[in-house]
Amino acid sequence: MKRSTHTTPEVNEVKTALLPSLARLCRANNPVNVSARGKIEVGANPVRGKAAFTLAEVLITLAIIGVVAALTLPTLIAKVNE
Repeated sequence: MKRSTHTTPEVNEVKTALLPSLARLCRANNPVNVSARGKIEVGANPVRGKAAFTLAEVLITLAIIGVVAALTLPTLIAKVNE
């Protein structure tokens, strides 16, 4: 689902009023992010939204593929040998 980039005037006011003071309070490597709904996140990753799989998801998927292969290979080999 794509997020809307439309911001309300209230959100723009929050950005202009609070971001300079929050930026002074934060370190340079600790970014401040204001979402479209006005939620202020300190230390948030501004490149959020990139889809990625976790290691656990990849390992579970590989385990499922391995189980299916282990169940089907003996039958396949038997059919080929006939």
